[in-house]
Amino acid sequence: MIDAGTYGSINWVDLSTPDAAASAAFYGELLGWDYTKSVTPMGEYTVAKVGEREVAGMMEQDPTMADSPPVWTLFFYVEDMEATLAQVKAAGGTILEAPFDIPDGPRICVAADPAGAMLALLAGGVRPEGEYFFTSPGAVCWFELLTDGIASAETFYTSVFGWDGSTLAVGTKGYTMFTLGGEDVAGMKPLPKGEPPSAGPYWITYFAVADCAVAEESAVELGGAVLRTATEIPEGKYAVLADPHGAIFAVMEYVL
Repeated sequence: MIDAGTYGSINWVDLSTPDAAASAAFYGELLGWDYTKSVTPMGEYTVAKVGEREVAGMMEQDPTMADSPPVWTLFFYVEDMEATLAQVKAAGGTILEAPFDIPDGPRICVAADPAGAMLALLAGGVRPEGEYFFTSPGAVCWFELLTDGIASAETFYTSVFGWDGSTLAVGTKGYTMFTLGGEDVAGMKPLPKGEPPSAGPYWITYFAVADCAVAEESAVELGGAVLRTATEIPEGKYAVLADPHGAIFAVMEYVL
């Protein structure tokens, strides 16, 4: 897997939610997460851990953003924020939130690709080390872009982040595999018609689980929903879920 400190790698995800405590309870029970918390100038930030390994973050939405849907956001590691923003614009992307600095931490900017899928850029701060993906239960194990702008998305991510894309025949539709330095970093497939979010393209984060069917059942018991029940693929089984506030994510059971 790609090192998290490589330019163009995705090395963090976090959840914007209207109720951080309730979200932490949901994901903690579903994925076995433990948490640490810190107070920042923007509010309390919760970091999820699997053992001693940090997995993801979550923060309560600003009350002024109450109309914004809860969402998992991917962070792309870059070295020069201003240079990358110029590339984003040149490739047809847009800047949704101007760059801002986390005190004693990185510089962050929220953007969107040409079709409107949201992403965040992260530069500076402590340089991440090691692999971000791993397949132990509770870990982030994959990312996937669902979009109706396949061609423009491939051009965007390859030109901005140095990815390479190759399309595989999967059923009646193609599946694009993105690599960086020869390592798999993400996938892309057409946006399913009639599935949320209806507003348009989005990135989805996959979390590893020991049993996909059990994860589905637990998600519903905890107040979430199953958007796509367990589907078999060569690597194992996956399901698409939503948490009690509507944030969409996927779970993956690997065949070892």
